[in-house]
Amino acid sequence: MTQQTMTITLPEDVFQRLQARSERSKRPINEETVILLTSSLDADVVEPGIDELLAQLAHLTDAELWQAAAVKATAKEETHMQQLLDKQQRQGLTAEEVHEQQQLAIYFERIMLTRAEAAALLKQRGHDVTPLLN
Repeated sequence: MTQQTMTITLPEDVFQRLQARSERSKRPINEETVILLTSSLDADVVEPGIDELLAQLAHLTDAELWQAAAVKATAKEETHMQQLLDKQQRQGLTAEEVHEQQQLAIYFERIMLTRAEAAALLKQRGHDVTPLLN
């Protein structure tokens, strides 16, 4: 990957916070800056297709909506996310781990939105969705 050099001027308080974060993570300040910038830029990416996916749920049968409303992440995926969150708090994440955490967060959000929309459609169709709340 090609790299570019850039010089920026930061307000003193921002620099101090960045320096403290660098010390906590035991990474050089330039590496910490790249991780923060990458994380921020990745967070701006909107998950493509989620609106279309949610709109298509209206065309599903009730049985298919019940299945969509019951989808959950695996225990392995949840455990991995928790491990990343714990590591983030303890020592910070590498750029690769930050990306992985963000991808998992998008995946979990997609599941949550799908489940919520499916439940809402089932309720509109007159079903008792109370069992989905457990």
